[in-house]
Amino acid sequence: MHSVFSRAVNLRAETGVLVSVVTDPGLAHPRAVLAPGLNFDESGLETGHVVTLNIGSLGLRFAEPETERVHSRSAGAASKERDPRPTLRLAAKAIAAVVAARSDRNLYLSVLNAGLRRLQDAVASGSTVQQWQAVEQLVGLGPGLTPAGDDLLCGFLAGLEAQGRLGDLSVRAENIDWETRTGAISAAFVTEAFRGRFGAALVAFGQAALGHRDDLASTVEALAALGHSSGTDAAQGFLGAWNIEGATA
Repeated sequence: MHSVFSRAVNLRAETGVLVSVVTDPGLAHPRAVLAPGLNFDESGLETGHVVTLNIGSLGLRFAEPETERVHSRSAGAASKERDPRPTLRLAAKAIAAVVAARSDRNLYLSVLNAGLRRLQDAVASGSTVQQWQAVEQLVGLGPGLTPAGDDLLCGFLAGLEAQGRLGDLSVRAENIDWETRTGAISAAFVTEAFRGRFGAALVAFGQAALGHRDDLASTVEALAALGHSSGTDAAQGFLGAWNIEGATA
């Protein structure tokens, strides 16, 4: 047992792979098993416990595959239908309002903004060296189970995926030494993001920001509720991948 929370537990397999069991669909991610109705506060589970996860006997189910993608349309088809930038700008304003309303300030704002600009420039340049440098400066940046730099990177990768441009990034997850750079939970999230798979709350926000669903306000609220600033950092990374004005951390 890697870690235990009220609505989620994280388990590390003997192979080193980290998986989660979550009770809230909004917390689902590509390595999560969704188990509605469980209460981990009453489970007696503690970090370090050796457990066996038997999917059949617990009646758990994996998140539906389609929830892992930002959208199902190709980038070309979406661009022919309409320009997504008006709704993306609305999403940027909504996220900015959430950040501005917080009483505490993210101490990593200036560093995250600089990191976002480096990512934008590196992808635009097509330079492998610049892309590696931009990614390495973000991985593991900040405290917590999912550092701010990792959250921003996940969101940026989701934004590229939504445009059909994830292949423009030459950096690959398997080439990063995760154990020395960031925590196990965050490493699992970013590794899946490099493969084009993302958490449910980020996917829902991305779909709403692109105008594929009409509940932008509720998706912003759900994403912003993740972690101290994890959700908003991811949202700003997503918007930054589209070079939306005002999409800064």
